[in-house]
Amino acid sequence: MPNILDDILSSQPTVIEDEDEPEDELIGQEPEGDIPRSVRALQLLSDAGISFSDLLDDVFLGNKSLRNARPIINARREAFASGVLSRVVARVCRPPDMQIQGKAHQKAAEELKDWANTTTTDILRKELATHAKSTKVGDVEREVVNEESLKGLTFDAITDEVQANAPTLYSMLVNMCESTRQEKNTQKDSKFCVTLFVNALAFQLSHKNNQMQKLICIYLKAKGVPKSCFSFFQKAGLSLSYEWSRKALEHISAAAMDKAIAVFDSKPCISVYDNIRLAQAVKHERASHKTVTDNGTAMTIVPMRDSERATALLRDPDAIDAHWNNITQRYRNGDIHDHQLTAADLYDHPGFNQWGDRMASNVIQFLYEIPGLEKSLKRKHGLLRPLPPVHQLLPTKDIFHMLEPVPMEEQTYGGNYAITKELPRQMKVDTDEKLVLWARNRMGPWTGDSLTIQRLRHLQRMKADDSNRLERMQHIIPVFGWMHLDMNLCNAIFYHHFSESSNSGLARDAAALGRSGLTKPTKSRGPAYHTVDEFMQHTTTARMRGLWLWASGTNTMEQLIAWEKESSPSIIAEAAQKIWLERASNRATQQFKSDPQLCNSIAINRELLLRHEVRYSMRHGDVGRMEHTLPQLLYFFSGAGCANYAREIAEVLHWRKYEAPPGVA
Repeated sequence: MPNILDDILSSQPTVIEDEDEPEDELIGQEPEGDIPRSVRALQLLSDAGISFSDLLDDVFLGNKSLRNARPIINARREAFASGVLSRVVARVCRPPDMQIQGKAHQKAAEELKDWANTTTTDILRKELATHAKSTKVGDVEREVVNEESLKGLTFDAITDEVQANAPTLYSMLVNMCESTRQEKNTQKDSKFCVTLFVNALAFQLSHKNNQMQKLICIYLKAKGVPKSCFSFFQKAGLSLSYEWSRKALEHISAAAMDKAIAVFDSKPCISVYDNIRLAQAVKHERASHKTVTDNGTAMTIVPMRDSERATALLRDPDAIDAHWNNITQRYRNGDIHDHQLTAADLYDHPGFNQWGDRMASNVIQFLYEIPGLEKSLKRKHGLLRPLPPVHQLLPTKDIFHMLEPVPMEEQTYGGNYAITKELPRQMKVDTDEKLVLWARNRMGPWTGDSLTIQRLRHLQRMKADDSNRLERMQHIIPVFGWMHLDMNLCNAIFYHHFSESSNSGLARDAAALGRSGLTKPTKSRGPAYHTVDEFMQHTTTARMRGLWLWASGTNTMEQLIAWEKESSPSIIAEAAQKIWLERASNRATQQFKSDPQLCNSIAINRELLLRHEVRYSMRHGDVGRMEHTLPQLLYFFSGAGCANYAREIAEVLHWRKYEAPPGVA
């Protein structure tokens, strides 16, 4: 390909005047027999009174009366098939090994360039018009950004659309941007800027062709780009105005709120809220204007999956009245002690009775996660395959509807009480009559972190003697968030077992595994949750593999793999039971109390398996297994000194057994 930069950087070629040379000089100097055929043909044309330009014009569709003549058709077809036309045009514009000679030659070259520019412009303009039609959207912002449009608006999809509608324009711009060492130039990719440029050109044809401009405008507004930047992007054809972005977000927010209100009215929902730190940036360069932050609350509602069943259980006012009257009468009769959580209730809990089998099954699964045993046929044996789920949710997508954040302090009792009124107010339950009717006819779970749920429970106790169900807050079912529980569980295990002076603590595991970022924690502060989470997964896997080496009497992973292949399923199951009973159970900590190092290692194994069970059941949506961990979590948090979570789990177990509406728990 000719180097375009040569034309840009070099001077114009010299034009040699040669029009005064005699036309027949070559012919007069050579014998007739030595004249080339092309020259002889031109001489014959001249003798016949036909110029070469007239011949070309007739052959290439210039004379309508001669278009269908057989010799003309054959000559034209031969010229088309030979590929000579492109070579001729290239040599006229860029003669090989010579400069442009004569004014006529220069004029012809200029005419060809003008034709090329005009033709290219027509082709590219048609492609651009075709692409512009696909980007034309209405003025209604809801047509631009909605759930379906956001799913399909990826950069790859937009690039494919540009390539399909304007292939010549796209390829020409990409080729222009390629460098001589493009294969080594990994830092620059012209596809992104070319895609933006083509859409900016479509925007120049009509301001209705503004799909990408609207999306970029909304993105800039959502990212808090200063108002002055919008004018620059709008001038470049990449965005719309700041005022449009403000109105667009208002319309989008209103549409999202309308959808949330409809969902809240038609389906039972889980209400979620937590504190948020709102930053208010400085707007002017004055001493009194400083960037400040303030406490606020972010709220979300999540429609429950089995809406028909949830509606039957939580939106039956007669059943709810009968349920609360039964509880009230029970306490008035004085038999309150017969309806309180006891140790016997924990021992009778299905999770407590099945805990040993579940832990042994988990130990077996750690064996078959070892590379080389993942495809072992024995893992499908009845003694070795995983226990079935207890109550696993079906795979589906939960839709979270965000509400407007409010400047309310949810960490206080007053703030929590105000939020219980603010959330239904945003859902158009905004009068006293509507609130009372809403609280009477509907119950629903409200969830958050431990502090949030603790405040709600204490509010319910403080307002237990109020006059109606709304003020008594009986329509609220407080449920703690399991993510916060898992965070607290990780921190508690890490805090109690990260002993740098111990030969069996987590500090030794971190050093052996080469983990960084794990420092000695305090009771109020430790490493980031994701760091501890990843470390606990690794150390649990490493410890379980070490216990399998101990139980099988082997020293290496290769020997362990060979042992698994030689052993029967019953022997492998017995080894898993041995690991659980002698190296990871409460009984083992009592049995080996005389050996502090071994006892400490057993306690770590036990609690790491507990955390593994919590994490696995949460990630796989097995709410039955999550519930089965509650008795063990109650014992752990009580012993670890985490009184808030111990109290919260006890409240859940008590509510589930003695106060939950029929069919809810």
